[in-house]
Amino acid sequence: MMFYTPLLWIVALLEGFFVFAYNLELFDGRFHTDAWFAFSWGSLPVLAGYILQTNQVSIAAFVIAVSTGLLSLVEIKASRPYKELKRTASSADASERTWITGKLEDVLKFLSLGVIVLGIGLALWRWIG
Repeated sequence: MMFYTPLLWIVALLEGFFVFAYNLELFDGRFHTDAWFAFSWGSLPVLAGYILQTNQVSIAAFVIAVSTGLLSLVEIKASRPYKELKRTASSADASERTWITGKLEDVLKFLSLGVIVLGIGLALWRWIG
């Protein structure tokens, strides 16, 4: 980073901050929110990868970083209620609970598949042109 990708320092410092601020819920948990999760675990890694390869930031990389942040936001918004429903399983409202958990599980599965296909598409775009 010192000699070849100095722009990466910005992302590395931000990621280092979020590793502790998000995971340890520092600052009274202000950075342990869905939006900060999407930014730190969805957008910043994309920017880091692009900067590592090019030592610059482009509009296209920024747009892709925003989209991966939004995909991360969808993931966290669907996974939290899914986990809560699985954790608090009871016999009351079992059919409705099963239906909702199934729908959330479908969202998470298709989201995962969509991200994988997006990655393959971006790789093909890069290699094939």
